Amino acid sequence: MRWLYLHFPDLALELGNGGLVAEQPQACLDKENLISSLNKAAADAGLQQGMRLSTALALCPVLEQVSVSPLQLHQGLQALAQAAYDLAGPLSLAPPSGLLIELSSMQRLYGSDQALLACLHDNFQKLGHQLCSGIGATPLAARLLAEVDMGPLPLESGWEMLRSLSLCALGLPVNLNARLQRAGLRQIGQLLDLPRMELGKRYGATLLSVLGRLEGSLKEARQLYHPPEGFERQLIFNHEVSQAQALLFPLSAQLQALALFLEKRQLACSQLQLTLYFRAQEPLELTLRGAEPLWRHHDWRDIAQLQLEKLRLDAPAVAIALQAQQFSPRAPGNNALFEPSRPNEPLLGRLITRLGEQAIQGICLNENHCPEEAFLWVRPGENCAVKPQKALRPLWLLPSPEPLDDAPDIIRGPERLASGWWQNSISRDYFIARHPQGGLCWTFKDKEERWYLHGWFG
Repeated sequence: MRWLYLHFPDLALELGNGGLVAEQPQACLDKENLISSLNKAAADAGLQQGMRLSTALALCPVLEQVSVSPLQLHQGLQALAQAAYDLAGPLSLAPPSGLLIELSSMQRLYGSDQALLACLHDNFQKLGHQLCSGIGATPLAARLLAEVDMGPLPLESGWEMLRSLSLCALGLPVNLNARLQRAGLRQIGQLLDLPRMELGKRYGATLLSVLGRLEGSLKEARQLYHPPEGFERQLIFNHEVSQAQALLFPLSAQLQALALFLEKRQLACSQLQLTLYFRAQEPLELTLRGAEPLWRHHDWRDIAQLQLEKLRLDAPAVAIALQAQQFSPRAPGNNALFEPSRPNEPLLGRLITRLGEQAIQGICLNENHCPEEAFLWVRPGENCAVKPQKALRPLWLLPSPEPLDDAPDIIRGPERLASGWWQNSISRDYFIARHPQGGLCWTFKDKEERWYLHGWFG
């Protein structure tokens, strides 16, 4: 069995910068205040991985520290797994910055390892992520080869390269690594040549466990990755944001991830939950709504922009989170020849965001013969279950019937409209007539032979 390990060395920096390349020197620190990753500007200034923060600041006083929360790092790794899931599988997460793929099942699909690697590298390069890969007979061997960035090698060549690596690559405890160094062991190959029983007696079970995972005698239990059912992204800012409209830029990157999430599942959503986090205040929750389920990035971006234009921040924001949980199947992109299209869905969403839900309403037919009760106010875009009648009806219905002094010039009719006794009982004879002023109108005559004007035709 062969394994492919995908290592993202600058994942923390890429997440902290929102996928942009920073010109100033930047670095991420681990728990011991050692540099875990740095950008090209920091490397040009003489900084290296594993360097202490005090030393780094002495060499580069303008160094910017990028902080990424464990939750944000986990969500970023899940997003990478989702991108790789479309091309390869089965795969599993290898925190904090790696993915592990079993290669045997991909051989028939791609034909060669190089074809699969080319697809993966091209995909992640478009997403703005730097990728290093390694192929090994065990997951640990593949990870070690990927972290030294030697490129994919045949198993025999990869194993020889692995034997020449320093013991520090194994990630052993500091005291155990120091004991091995004092014994004159510098490379992994020197350690592999020693008897396991003697190593276990002198250095304990921890070392034997690592060597067993490296050689494959000790199997690792791994949980396969399955795409999440919902969408959730969180971003912690490097600097506080005081203007609400400035939040649109980082939010746009999250909306692009949402659009990709929906596109791959052929889904749409009509509501998003946006949460703003502050340093000394309770989080502010905003709801973004569309008139119809949407899936395009620019549609949700327009709605978010209108929402942020009305917002005033009482305190600077330090983080944002975007969440979507309720989805519906996406409508097909191609309509039938005589099926009416619905091009106004994004427009309705923008109008609702700007004017409010109460200001925009739709009209739906109601099963009632009384003209005043023949329609209902509904949400914009809501489908109407009642089919329209074939009888002629005026485009403009008056709020209430207006009495006429004289009988109009009748053109067509009568049409008897009556409602049940349990309702607002009516019995009217409707006519299409010519109004004395020349307009085409809709009139009726009640039981008392009185004439009323009820509507106008176009």
